[in-house]
Amino acid sequence: MAVKSEAEYLILVTSRVLGQIGFTELQGGELDRSVTEYPDPQLDESGYAVGTAKYSPLTLRVPYDPSKHDGFLSSIKTFCIGVGDDIQVTVQPIKVCPDQTPDGKARIYSGCVPSKVKFPDVKRGTSGVSMLDITLNPSRMKFA
Repeated sequence: MAVKSEAEYLILVTSRVLGQIGFTELQGGELDRSVTEYPDPQLDESGYAVGTAKYSPLTLRVPYDPSKHDGFLSSIKTFCIGVGDDIQVTVQPIKVCPDQTPDGKARIYSGCVPSKVKFPDVKRGTSGVSMLDITLNPSRMKFA
């Protein structure tokens, strides 16, 4: 498998209630595990106890398109935890030529809870692209 550029990924957020929406940028998702050092007097060295895994928040960005994103934003605004819905973020490495085809295992973050929505900036008289930012806090991650 060749080394991947940042552009060679497909990023999808999927939910029974929210539907499916693609994003163009993703930051975060690092695994952080607490580790506690303790002395082992019998061996005259230190040992380590490993804590639970925690994933950093995922910040997703996409150029804002009201026809695609307004329904998603309305649903995420009223999202309730524990109503049988699970927000998942799939990050799939792809080959882009000649077609977009999977190229390796996807990272799937699940149990994601929305924690922040940054609505697009508005600047009349400029030609910059309005970006929609959403931050999700994942509970789990697996490769599939």
